[in-house]
Amino acid sequence: MNKIEQSWVDNAAKRTNNMLEYQNWFDECKFLEECVKNGFIDFTTRIFTKDFYKVMGDPRNKSCLEIGFGGGRLLNASSKFFKTVYGVDILNDACIKTTSEFLKSSGTKNFKLLHRDQANIIGDKTIDFVYSFIVFQHLSSWEEANNYLKFIHRVLVDGGAGIIYFGLNTTNSNFYITEESKFNARECSLFTTEDFVCNKMKNMFDILEVGRTTKKEWLDTKSGQFYVKFKKSGGK
Repeated sequence: MNKIEQSWVDNAAKRTNNMLEYQNWFDECKFLEECVKNGFIDFTTRIFTKDFYKVMGDPRNKSCLEIGFGGGRLLNASSKFFKTVYGVDILNDACIKTTSEFLKSSGTKNFKLLHRDQANIIGDKTIDFVYSFIVFQHLSSWEEANNYLKFIHRVLVDGGAGIIYFGLNTTNSNFYITEESKFNARECSLFTTEDFVCNKMKNMFDILEVGRTTKKEWLDTKSGQFYVKFKKSGGK
C-alpha cells in the first residue's frame, strides 16, 4: 500500500473510537443526524437521479454497489432504495466494523461491506447499479482507476447503469497524479479530463451523460469534479 492509500486507512482508523470524528473524516458534519441527511441529499440529487429510473426501472428489487463506501452515509441512503447494497473500500477491519455500526444504528441491514481484496466475492453480472462519489479523485494512479472500471464491467448486469465522479484536471495533460512525497492528508491525488475518461470507458460502456455539479445543491459554486453516467450494453 502506497503513502496515499495508507494515509486514508490510517487517519480513518485513528477515529474509530468516536463515531462523529470518524464520519467527519469522510464528510464534514456537526452531528450524526446531519451526516445521515447529507447522505440522502447527495444520493438523490447527485447519484441516483430521476433519469436512472428510465434506464433501469424500479430499483426496489435490485442490487447496488458503492466504490469507496467510507463512513457509510451514501450506502445508508442507497439501502433504502435497493434490495441489497454492497460496498468496496481499502479501509481496514476496524474501519469496516465502525462503518457497519453506523449503518446498523440507522436501521440498515441489507448491506455487505468488503475490502478491495475481497471484491472477487461479488459474482459476474450480479449488480444492477454502481456509483462512486468523490472517491476516484483520491486514487493514487490511473491504473487503479482502470482496474475499478474493469471490475465494474464484470459485476454489472447487461443493461445495468452507474455514475462515477472524477477529479477535474485543468492542465493540458490527460491526467495528473500528485507525487506521494507532496501528498497531504485528505487532498485529492488524481485529476483527469472528460474526454480521456470517456475514451477509456466507451469500450466497456455506453456513455449516457457527462457533466458537473455545484458544491452544494443550494450553491452556485462549481465543484472540482465531473461525473460520467454510463450503461452496460445489453438488457432490455
